[in-house]
Amino acid sequence: MASEIYAVGGSAADRASIQAALAAQPEISVQLFESSTAFLAQAATLAAGIAVLNVGGDTTATLTALRSAAHLSPLVIVPSGNITAALQAMKQGAVDFVEKPFTATHLADVVATILAWADDGDATTRAEAAETAMSRLSEREKIVLKGLLEDKPAKAITTALQISPRTLEIYRATILSSLGVISLADALRIAFPGKLFA
Repeated sequence: MASEIYAVGGSAADRASIQAALAAQPEISVQLFESSTAFLAQAATLAAGIAVLNVGGDTTATLTALRSAAHLSPLVIVPSGNITAALQAMKQGAVDFVEKPFTATHLADVVATILAWADDGDATTRAEAAETAMSRLSEREKIVLKGLLEDKPAKAITTALQISPRTLEIYRATILSSLGVISLADALRIAFPGKLFA
């Protein structure tokens, strides 16, 4: 089955890198849109697919507009390490995110995963797996994780929980280990569908 990918916004080089990363994938067609405005003008008439959005000034408006276009799954490109931008995008309806710079293989893998969710109706399974993973965390660990993902300063978290900075680092390591991930970005992919922010 052919899959449509829409690379939206960012620089011409950003859009070209998305196109190049996905060009080798069988049965994937990539359309480029210079701006969110140009994309949204055609969104209702486009085939079902994935809208790859570069985080920028109009990302929030684009994600809001895409809520009414259920046939398009938003994937957001965020600057490396910007978990706050990724969290905001997920809260506004993005199905996943990729940190920039990205490798062609990583982007292709994320796109393949999203397409598999759509083909298999796998969103429920994903949410159930995320909720199971989140259930392995104590309430205190969930509070720490939420604070870390919301990019709260370490001092604010340690003060609120009356713990030392070293204890916070131990919590962080334990949380990542319990979730089976190595980064906060990966933890966000579990925490959001796992209803940490519900």
